[in-house]
Amino acid sequence: MFRAAVKEFAEKGFYKAGIRDIAKNAKIRDSQVYCFFKNKEEILAEIVRRAWEDILKRVKKELIGIT
Repeated sequence: MFRAAVKEFAEKGFYKAGIRDIAKNAKIRDSQVYCFFKNKEEILAEIVRRAWEDILKRVKKELIGIT
């Protein structure tokens, strides 16, 4: 679902992409999205959180290699 959301946000922009678009792209029902998130703002927040987590892991890995 997150890949579908990223794709929709990238193609349509955050404000034009809707939950229905994200669900359709992820091949799930709208209601399934709402089981986990209240709105697309929460989806975006989770995408950003996961991206930062990935960046931090990569930085830590690089820093460990330096010492």
